[in-house]
Amino acid sequence: MRAGRACGCPIVRYLAHGASAGLAGLGDGFDCATARVPLDYDEPTGRAIELALIRLPATDRARRIGSLFVNPGGPGNSGVQFVREAARATYPAEVRARFDIVGFDPRGVAASTPVRCFANDSDRQQFFADYNVLPVTGTELAAQVDKAVDLARRCQARVGWLLPHLSTANVARDLDLLRKAVGDTRLSYIGYSYGTYLGATYANLFPNRVRALALDANSDPPAYATGPRLSVPFVRINAHIAASDTLQNARTAVRPTSAHSGPTSRCRVQCGRPGIPTATSDRGGCIRRTRRSCSTPATTQRPTTATPFT
Repeated sequence: MRAGRACGCPIVRYLAHGASAGLAGLGDGFDCATARVPLDYDEPTGRAIELALIRLPATDRARRIGSLFVNPGGPGNSGVQFVREAARATYPAEVRARFDIVGFDPRGVAASTPVRCFANDSDRQQFFADYNVLPVTGTELAAQVDKAVDLARRCQARVGWLLPHLSTANVARDLDLLRKAVGDTRLSYIGYSYGTYLGATYANLFPNRVRALALDANSDPPAYATGPRLSVPFVRINAHIAASDTLQNARTAVRPTSAHSGPTSRCRVQCGRPGIPTATSDRGGCIRRTRRSCSTPATTQRPTTATPFT
């Protein structure tokens, strides 16, 4: 591992500076470093890429167990940012006393060797200016498909050498090198959302190198990897049941009104007390949103029986 002389926040600063051995202090209790790992594990002595790391050292060094690696999900979320901003608030004092909390940006992400599909921020902002996060009509959906194809072409043109090597299996291999680099004989790891798939992948690749895994908001690993074409690729276990129950609870909490005074009120709904409109449709699809101040009457509440994540 090599660390920058001038670690700062954002962590990308130290990637632009020279190197010395070990981890460098950030001045607020965190350490940072850059690790070099193989681009292609079939050619371990070939081209290398960089991974950005951050560490919050254990507060009780005499009782320290080791490192706790963290992945906040995505895929594509920054582990460096998560640890820097949330480690102290997320993990209890006893955990922080006995573990170094270590976050890393997976290959292709943020301060690690990144996927950059645009020449500059201006081009990126222009591309996404008309990005529709919720296509409703067939026309809107087709436009989003075209947008996705265009984005893929741009990424291939700029970082086509990197894209084939961004698999979860390679991230798990990176994680094993990082485990070794910090001196742990076995991995302690917590993963959230997509991070559960990364943890499961690591355990399958390196079953004898696992000390403890905590997987929060589980995916179904076989379905994620081998689901049918055009299926939703990432489904948390039982999440669809919990989402259905939640929607049903919301539906029982609202009653449609008979008011049709104009195009902005033809899908108006109300809840709790008569005569208090809470949402309107602006697309003709009756997308209903309940005002936060609208309380659900006790007589219409239905308990959610599903377990969202198991």
